[in-house]
Amino acid sequence: METHHLLGNFETTSDGKQAEVWSHVYASHSAKGIKPWDIFGRYHHKLKKTEEGWKITSLTLIVYGQRGNTQFLQEVSR
Repeated sequence: METHHLLGNFETTSDGKQAEVWSHVYASHSAKGIKPWDIFGRYHHKLKKTEEGWKITSLTLIVYGQRGNTQFLQEVSR
């Protein structure tokens, strides 16, 4: 299986202890013998600053549209 996630147009806010990042995403998914699947949307990351550095505490994908095989994940996991 191959995936490619292209992110852009980052919007970031932070108070020094926590941060939120929004970005647009285009994700393509392909695997031998399975029709491909593409997703368009936005990612919303929440982060927290720790002693070791910034850690992601939450990641949400908001899907605006899809193209291709919407059963891709089920088919590739068989």
